[in-house]
Amino acid sequence: MIYHIKDLYRNYRSIQRQIKTNTPYNVKFYNFWKQEIPDMWFYKFLQNCDIINKKKICFYSTFGSRNILNHTKGDVNVFFTGENVKRGSHKLYADHFLTNESIDLALGFESFEDSRYLRFPLWIMYMFNPTSNTENIKKRCQELNFPYISHNRKFACHISSEDQLGLRRKICIGLSQIALVDCAGKTMHNCDELWKEYNDDKHSFISKYKFNICPENSNCAGYVTEKIFQAIAAGCIPIYWGSYNDPETQVLNHNAILFWEQDDNNDTLIKTINDLHTSETRYIEFASQPRLTNDAAEYVINEYEQLQSRISEIIKNL
Repeated sequence: MIYHIKDLYRNYRSIQRQIKTNTPYNVKFYNFWKQEIPDMWFYKFLQNCDIINKKKICFYSTFGSRNILNHTKGDVNVFFTGENVKRGSHKLYADHFLTNESIDLALGFESFEDSRYLRFPLWIMYMFNPTSNTENIKKRCQELNFPYISHNRKFACHISSEDQLGLRRKICIGLSQIALVDCAGKTMHNCDELWKEYNDDKHSFISKYKFNICPENSNCAGYVTEKIFQAIAAGCIPIYWGSYNDPETQVLNHNAILFWEQDDNNDTLIKTINDLHTSETRYIEFASQPRLTNDAAEYVINEYEQLQSRISEIIKNL
């Protein structure tokens, strides 16, 4: 009972702090990650679309109590999750907040039919500027498609703060048969360069490696985060697991990705990685493949257009 009261008090204080922080802005963010509001991706997106000053728009995410919607409502209320809401504490939002009639639009990585839902995966927000136009998006896709490749790279790296499934550890141990895997995060930490030499700049750090081990935290259809795209942007060959090893088929060229199987010994994959590491010709040939599909830019452009259209339509119908 005492702990329950403490939880209620903490939730109340959190809600009050968030209300105070959001007060000066027409676009408000509740239960989101810690970031200055004018720097938020959705804030910049709406500002660029000239939507920001027309109505009060509230965004909600999974990092806090659902009760916050009882204390904070806008003219437009949007739920967003970049997390897998089928596991852990995020399961509280498995309904994408759609059981609450106050939510006008829900955004997430899953694919399902609902008049108030739009698939909008997290990786878009990491890879594309919120103010991008059609030409900007096409240019960015071209950059991702053919990143700078050099054979003068170290073997492989991995960065993660957790490994609840033990899968990341297995991959690192498996690849250690070939050469040292530099682990710069908390998981199997053996490398301080990310902090000491690169000032926690992940892109600059992993750009020095041929391979980046970048599995997801969990396996769920459509759950694809920024990890694999960060590897691609840095010119690494991604060693990936997640989304049932079928990630973003409209965007990613699967021939340019190495897939780790959770319930397999992966001997064939390890041999392939060893061959690529020891043969400069084979490595350059594999790493020089287009990383994206021909339809990638159109997919992202459509996501931008859909998001702007849906929010504009909601405002129009108020």
